[in-house]
Amino acid sequence: MTRDGDTLPSVLDTKVLVARRNEAGLSRRELAQSVGVSQSTIRLLEQGANHDVLTLGLVVRICTVLGIQLGAVLGEAQSKRRIAPDDRLLEAALADNFGRTLHRSDLERGFGWAQARFTQAVRRLDERLVGTGLMLHRSGWGKYSLRARADVMSNDERERVLRASGVDRKGLDVAQAQMLRNLQGSGLAERRVNNAANTRITLGALQKQGLVETDPDQGYHLTEVVNFSLGFGSP
Repeated sequence: MTRDGDTLPSVLDTKVLVARRNEAGLSRRELAQSVGVSQSTIRLLEQGANHDVLTLGLVVRICTVLGIQLGAVLGEAQSKRRIAPDDRLLEAALADNFGRTLHRSDLERGFGWAQARFTQAVRRLDERLVGTGLMLHRSGWGKYSLRARADVMSNDERERVLRASGVDRKGLDVAQAQMLRNLQGSGLAERRVNNAANTRITLGALQKQGLVETDPDQGYHLTEVVNFSLGFGSP
């Protein structure tokens, strides 16, 4: 913890400091008296000098008198984000590429980490994600991604969320509509169907997208929302 007498390594934003002092209607002398320093100290601080001996306690007193938050007067060097722990950097990189796998060599090169440092970050992230809805997934050698834990949501919950966030809000595009109309006409008897790009798609994949659902009596069938979107009925 930083003590009152510890020096603050970054500089103050002098423009903010002067502007807020003027807005408060205080002269340098009045501000100096309020925080217990000399007028020349305030003058030098506003000129960008003596910041190497500036104490956190003095900055806090200045902010209190001017009625501003500490972060408002800290300079660019301090306002930049603190370097996050390695496991959080790894988590952020994987989250930024959610649904994709990243190779450890690319991550090590991107972060400038040695192999041992990457391994340590993986271990810590693994431990921290225990008990959450996410897991660190490994595929092949050295490939990593973030995935939802399969045992957190039920299939029904997953389908309802996908259906609500996908078809309900975005609607169907033309290619999806044509493919699903063809499916409806064939009774969804095929386990694999051709999409607009003439590639094979499993009905399980369509189920994950919230476009079809399954039950013991009907098997695979279009969801009520999709039926409504295609004009087959009301949801």
